[in-house]
Amino acid sequence: MTRQLAIAAAAVLVAAPAAAAPPGRSATSISAYLSHPPDHQYFLPLGLSEISGLAVASPNSVYAHNDEHAIVYEIDLGSGKALKAFALGKPTVKGDFEDIAVRGGNIYLLASDGHLYEAPIGEHRQRVRYNVYDTGVGTHCETEGLSTGPQDGDFLILCKKPNDSEFKDRLVIYLWNLRDRAPVSTPWLNVSLDGLVQPLDQANFHPSAFYWRRDRGSFVIVSAKGHSAIEIDEQGKLIDRVKLNKDDHPQSEGLTIMPDGRLVLSDEGPSGRGKISIYTLPR
Repeated sequence: MTRQLAIAAAAVLVAAPAAAAPPGRSATSISAYLSHPPDHQYFLPLGLSEISGLAVASPNSVYAHNDEHAIVYEIDLGSGKALKAFALGKPTVKGDFEDIAVRGGNIYLLASDGHLYEAPIGEHRQRVRYNVYDTGVGTHCETEGLSTGPQDGDFLILCKKPNDSEFKDRLVIYLWNLRDRAPVSTPWLNVSLDGLVQPLDQANFHPSAFYWRRDRGSFVIVSAKGHSAIEIDEQGKLIDRVKLNKDDHPQSEGLTIMPDGRLVLSDEGPSGRGKISIYTLPR
């Protein structure tokens, strides 16, 4: 495992059967949120049937996007309704968009080929100009998750499917930054799935959502196909894991945690409408 920078810890969500509590589990570990039904759940506007990513917009709203067009929605968590929507480019940029992050007054959309789209946060129905950067990660894997990193301008990019055979059955994260804006080739984190995912479940471990819990110094990673979640430390050791209810979460694709501690998870809608689930801070 290589490091360019160090942070306090990492959290990961993967497929694992019920088991004794792993070392490090606490009252705010990921299973404390996800081992019970969501407190609130809403179906989303039709434009978000294939919702792919979430990011905090305000104390009670999130930014969300679908996976085919660079259209960003702001969703009110109290009602599940869209407060506004804006688009990148004219015509709207098309792509395979996987996740979203916010830094300052800009939003960042990650495409599966490792390209990162940067744009100012727009007003309702506004079309905004954008920049696009080749992070270099797409050379090594199909990318899936995006999170702001430990230093100003850092982004952490999670691999879903490796292009390099050396990354088979491994959890791989890259660090890219706005200071250099240069393609990267060396993983920031590269650890075996052994010990994180049971051997029989590793074939179903395909990361689909990614979040860095800055307050705990941990990463959260969701595996939609495996309907599961784990939490790991910075050495890649398991802290916690939990299975997701398939009815509540048929295909989880987006994840964020609000400033007040609420966890928000989004799922693609098999019946044509995506949905978001809200979990309150565990007591």
